Amino acid sequence: MRLRTQVKQAIQCCALLAVRSGNCMTTRALSATFDLPKDYLAKTLQTLAHAKIVTASYGPGGGYRLSREARGISILEIIEAIEGPMDSPRSKGSMLAAAEPPAQALNQAVERLIEEVNAAWQSVLAGLSIEDLLGEVGPGQRASQGESWE
Repeated sequence: MRLRTQVKQAIQCCALLAVRSGNCMTTRALSATFDLPKDYLAKTLQTLAHAKIVTASYGPGGGYRLSREARGISILEIIEAIEGPMDSPRSKGSMLAAAEPPAQALNQAVERLIEEVNAAWQSVLAGLSIEDLLGEVGPGQRASQGESWE
């Protein structure tokens, strides 16, 4: 499984917003925290908002916050918001369709294996939430530039 850098950035932003416990963060603050171009990150945040993972607030004190609790947002949901649905790729007509039966059987076995692997990693990512991710970071490591993340 290969994911774009934008997915990693989306997960990082969601995790930081979770730590902020409902307080909004601006695109500028998030981009500065992760040293990312503001315009690039704005597109990522808009995509997350469209997927109802984050909510945008406008005006003074506005910015982005998670649309629901961190435990209710899976890593797979974030990945699919950025990458699109992670359905198993089905072959559209096998290159081995005209091959001998042993080659056809091998092709089918490989396709089943790939489907099983895809289902397994999707299951793992669907079962991991932003809250689980934060559990991997000790409370002492959550402080940034003298600010408490909690």
